[in-house]
Amino acid sequence: MMAALNGFLEVTRYLATQCNADVNATDRRGDTALMKAAYNGKIDAVRCLVEEYDMDVNVTNSEGDTALMIASRNSKIEVIRYLAEQCGADVNVVNKDGKSALMRAAKNGKIEIVQYLAEKCGADVDVNDNDGNTALMKAAENGKLEVVQYLGKHCRVDLNVTTNDQNTAVRVAADRGFNEIQRILMPFVQPPHQADTSDPTDLLVPSGSSHLFLCLRSN
Repeated sequence: MMAALNGFLEVTRYLATQCNADVNATDRRGDTALMKAAYNGKIDAVRCLVEEYDMDVNVTNSEGDTALMIASRNSKIEVIRYLAEQCGADVNVVNKDGKSALMRAAKNGKIEIVQYLAEKCGADVDVNDNDGNTALMKAAENGKLEVVQYLGKHCRVDLNVTTNDQNTAVRVAADRGFNEIQRILMPFVQPPHQADTSDPTDLLVPSGSSHLFLCLRSN
């Protein structure tokens, strides 16, 4: 595993071929050599393990993460592309917390990965984790303006969705003090009949439809 983690390709091959090391062995977290290589973005080691030793790209660790999800968490776009395009890795699988690869990338503000997963792989942008969060909410919560703008401009996002605590993306952004994100989202919501209009973050219902294609200016 350490050889794969550090991208030592010949050592990986030697251990697997000459020493009969089990390439599918896992550590205490359930991580495999493939996951270790994906974590560090060691694309050659990832290719070797998949193509030469037929490792399953959709196997999960004890937390329910796949190699692609781990690569997404650590912003390894080359590994993500390879696993998705060449290996057919499932981009919509969620871990035990209900989090997807796209949600992790959105939380970290990794716009290139979010865009790739959404546009090229058809990843679900409205999936909810166990707390009810969506990718938009995680981006708003962490102040990732570019991701919020992208999800709004290019994806059909549901502004009615709430977390288990009845929070929306607008409220989450407001609570965290991300005023620019709140400003961007607010024009696309209107007060419901029973809203407490003294609190602008209670403006939860989007105009026209529960699914809204947000047309945000790129400037």
